[in-house]
Amino acid sequence: MPSLRVLGHAFRAWRRNLQWSKHEPETPYLADLLSGAPVCLHVGASDGRHSYVMTQVAPKARIFALEPSAFSYAVLKTTVAWHRIGDQVTPVHAAAGDRPGELLLGALTGSSASGASAGKSRLKSIGPEPLPASVLSHKRDTPAAPADAVLWLVGFDDRHETPVRRGENAGRTLVDRNVVRSLARLDGWSPGGTITAAKPEGDRTAVLLQAADGRILGAARL
Repeated sequence: MPSLRVLGHAFRAWRRNLQWSKHEPETPYLADLLSGAPVCLHVGASDGRHSYVMTQVAPKARIFALEPSAFSYAVLKTTVAWHRIGDQVTPVHAAAGDRPGELLLGALTGSSASGASAGKSRLKSIGPEPLPASVLSHKRDTPAAPADAVLWLVGFDDRHETPVRRGENAGRTLVDRNVVRSLARLDGWSPGGTITAAKPEGDRTAVLLQAADGRILGAARL
């Protein structure tokens, strides 16, 4: 049984679809793009509102809706079920990229939500739960770092609370965990060596070791 939060979001998406409201500006072009298409890929399907639109403009197409966020994927499945379009839309809990690997979801949020000075922004983790411990811990089976690996210094806060004053969530307090405040590349470091750096902005500090192909080889809290 989906949680009340999932049901609430799914209900809003389902109702908006029936009213044909709150779609992205480019939605009218879907009819031209997808007309006669046998297969449609909806990457970043979120709550499924545009997957529903695809079923209307391409009624014979097989639609695969990809959504990496666990919460949004639960909303997506519920929305698809309520619209009874499961025979045409297949929800897929995955991200799409140019290479296999792991993904840490994040979103850039402006200063208006946090009350910070104009022009500043931050990267916040998505989801109500803290990051799994494995994300910020050494892996014992991590191989030796290649010569072209990059070391990143990350400053982050454990928790932010943001009161919502307007909109459909007015009166609620949004809780963000592991909010990244700064990200700096530590140039001059080489595998097996040491490096000195100033403490980054944020209450906590971590380091990430990244391979040239984007893979995270190791990480640790400091």
